[in-house]
Amino acid sequence: MKQDADSTSRLLGSPGVDEDLIEQVDAYFDEAAGPGEQIRSVSPSRAARLRSVSPTRSRTPAVQDNALAAVQSSVHKRNLQVQELKTKMEAAKEEAVVTKKQLDETANAKKQLEKALASARDEIDAT
Repeated sequence: MKQDADSTSRLLGSPGVDEDLIEQVDAYFDEAAGPGEQIRSVSPSRAARLRSVSPTRSRTPAVQDNALAAVQSSVHKRNLQVQELKTKMEAAKEEAVVTKKQLDETANAKKQLEKALASARDEIDAT
C-alpha cells in the first residue's frame, strides 16, 4: 500500500506519504473487508497512535494533496481487486454451467448404456 501511495505522490510531485495516514487508510480498508477476507487486528500501540492524531490539526495543501493521492490510490487498488474477483466469479459460473451440462449428458448416456446392457442380457437369457 505504501508503495502505491509513494509512487502516486511522486507522480503528483508531492513529498512522501505520512506513515500515520497510510496506517489509517489500511485500517479503514481492513475494517471494511468483506466475508472471507483477512482482517488484521490493530495492536494496542497502533490503536493509540491512530487515536492520538487530531482531526482538527490543520494540514498544508501539500499534505492534503498527498493524503488525497494516498486515499485515491487505495480506493483504485481496491476497485481493481473487486473487478478482478467479479471477472473470476463470472468465469467460474460459466464453467459450472458447462460442467453441469456435461454431467447431464454423461448421465443420459449412462442410462442408455444400462438399458442396452439390460436388453442384451434379456436377449441372451431368452436364447
